[in-house]
Amino acid sequence: LPTPVLLSAVLMAGAWFVSLSFREPPRHDDTSAAPLGYIAGVRQATSIVWNTPAIRYFMLLAATLVAVAMCVSILTQPFLSSHSVNVAHFGWYLVPGNLLGMAAAFWAYRVTSRFGVNRVMAVLPLIVISTSVGLGAFDSLYAFVFIPLSGVVYSFSFPVVSDYLNKRIPSGQRATILSFYQLLFSLMLAPLEPLLGWVADEAGLQAAYRLAAVIVAVAAAPLLALWLRAIRTELSRAALAVPEPAAGA
Repeated sequence: LPTPVLLSAVLMAGAWFVSLSFREPPRHDDTSAAPLGYIAGVRQATSIVWNTPAIRYFMLLAATLVAVAMCVSILTQPFLSSHSVNVAHFGWYLVPGNLLGMAAAFWAYRVTSRFGVNRVMAVLPLIVISTSVGLGAFDSLYAFVFIPLSGVVYSFSFPVVSDYLNKRIPSGQRATILSFYQLLFSLMLAPLEPLLGWVADEAGLQAAYRLAAVIVAVAAAPLLALWLRAIRTELSRAALAVPEPAAGA
């Protein structure tokens, strides 16, 4: 195993050299206002998230889905080991999920533009639940066909989340609020990963997968409803704010 780890380091070094070619785009922000300090910037970003329900519930929903999908992916190696797959062959089993994840990230913007972010975010919980239910229902190596779907959710969600938040956040707070989302995702993952791992040790992998399905079903439904209601409220307020055309115009 040290050999592939070292080869991974070589690949990451290549990615670092590629990153050196990145260039900052020209900025046209208003420079009249003094830049906020770190603490002030964090407070302002927190206020924006908390006081904007459409952003708040969207971030909670997305972070929950991605955290559970990540946990399902993390349990891939124990799943393969439990079905007597040789460690040397693990990589071949991961290839389909990686390819699907690449395709999902590539098509995320196009799919969202075609069907709308509302429909996409309503479908993602169903994919995570279907994946977890399938793995929890069949104690067979053939159930592995469900695992790549978790990678699709993980890869698909990040472009969608970034695009949604970028369109709704003031330019000066985008980086901070996107970092908030990453923090929220990590806070979701921190208890879920050891919880599902403990359940897998004590009651078996199928029980852990079934618990993952329950977590998504219980959490996603109310968050999705609250987010959609917040969007409708925003649209109603925007419609009321539009002045009526003057007579004879």
